[in-house]
Amino acid sequence: MYLLAFPRPSAPDGPRDFLLYVSTPARDGTIALASEGGRGFLIQAVGTLAGKATFAEGSVRVRPLWFAPEWRRLELNVRCDDQTEIRGGALVKHVPAELRSLQRRYAADIALLETATTAPADASAPTEPRPTAAP
Repeated sequence: MYLLAFPRPSAPDGPRDFLLYVSTPARDGTIALASEGGRGFLIQAVGTLAGKATFAEGSVRVRPLWFAPEWRRLELNVRCDDQTEIRGGALVKHVPAELRSLQRRYAADIALLETATTAPADASAPTEPRPTAAP
């Protein structure tokens, strides 16, 4: 599982209002979403498009870094259910405490990725979907 969190471009030292959660099988290489077990979502906490967009299609590529076993290079090429496209890469470091915190905060959203149908009865309410942008 991978977590990428970003502040608003206008507030680079502000709160991390954009969050990408990516779950893949425990292996390196290119992983197709859905068919090979890749899943994820984008949550935007502020603005007119605040809400969640779930990854619908695309791929995630995971590569190790030489001599840095706690780091991975993550490359995303995904389209979300609201047609948002996410393309780019990041270096990610394994930080268990941050991942556990996210898993608690967004337990219902993560559970929906696993079941893809309904939220479990004991989970908190999932994040509302992002509104559709006007043409």
